Amino acid sequence: IISESEAKRIESWIQDAVKAGAKLLCGGERNGSMVTPALLEDVPKDLPLCAEEVFGPVAILSKFSDFDAALDDINDSAYGLQAGVFTRDVYKVQRAWDRLVVGGVIIGDVPSFRVDNMPYGGVKDSDWTPLARRVQLELLRRVLTDTPYEDWLREIVRDVSSGALDHELVYRKRLRRELDDYAGGRSSGGAQHVQAARMLADDDGPARREIEYVMTTRGPEPIEKRAAPIDHGHYIDKQLAPACDVVLPFVGTSFARVAGAQTSLF
Repeated sequence: IISESEAKRIESWIQDAVKAGAKLLCGGERNGSMVTPALLEDVPKDLPLCAEEVFGPVAILSKFSDFDAALDDINDSAYGLQAGVFTRDVYKVQRAWDRLVVGGVIIGDVPSFRVDNMPYGGVKDSDWTPLARRVQLELLRRVLTDTPYEDWLREIVRDVSSGALDHELVYRKRLRRELDDYAGGRSSGGAQHVQAARMLADDDGPARREIEYVMTTRGPEPIEKRAAPIDHGHYIDKQLAPACDVVLPFVGTSFARVAGAQTSLF
């Protein structure tokens, strides 16, 4: 593991899951920054080991008897990078493709496929807004079909800057723990969606699980209580630029070259 502190975190998450009733089938032992690959089953869905990204050698087994219920279980997550589906039933393949809310559906392999000359990203807590996902896919389509994209991309930048696409700038994330359990509790700091959640929580009431917020000139604010103007520059620099720069280098250019002059006008 990258550091001993991270190895200790993984070990702690495994131990917490076992205490909550999960079965540790193998592995899970730590020696300094080394953690033996762990396989568990019956892990409660609300525990960090199941609900958060572990970033360690851990796999979880869960039984299912209904394929559609299994798809629902996959979608019941704050994350949506990729999903792997093992089946010989082409109709199940099509259902998985239609219903799974993820960045990629891999058939017959684990969800870790990547080709460097293709866009690679996810949804939900993978941090792409609806705008970034739409623009990246349309840009890829235009590049692959030799359709002009420069003027179209500049128009997108103008629309973002003018506020015409504000409805596509909403981040949607889920709190997987109680608000008090996050760093800083209900006071300050922490991830963007946690900061937005604090603005929605009553002093003594529970925080919402589903958080919708936008980045403003004062930081993240829930859409229900937005007071400051939307920071459109944030979405151009942190969403459009990286989403487009996955594709544009392969045609010898970049977002800054195509839309840089346009962004300087705002």
